[in-house]
Amino acid sequence: MNPSHINGWFSYPSAYSLVVLPLSVTRWLQFTHKNVPSVALFFGVSMFNLSGTLDVLLLLVVRPQLLLFARPEERGESQIELGSADPEVQQVLQ
Repeated sequence: MNPSHINGWFSYPSAYSLVVLPLSVTRWLQFTHKNVPSVALFFGVSMFNLSGTLDVLLLLVVRPQLLLFARPEERGESQIELGSADPEVQQVLQ
């Protein structure tokens, strides 16, 4: 098994934990009737709301072969050729 796959598997739970932890701590402190600064609550809610962005970043970094985001070399394409239906334009490009 490839070690990069193992790191990818652990990145999702660790990223989710980092996103949820600030909000969880502020909510638990509120449940125990402690005075929680509004900045801490705002930070926790903001981090939680950014979880979708973090999911997309993890998808692009950990599994770039999905959704056709692979490099052209990995897909077997060494060069991308642009073509035109107009023969005059093709002569100018050559």
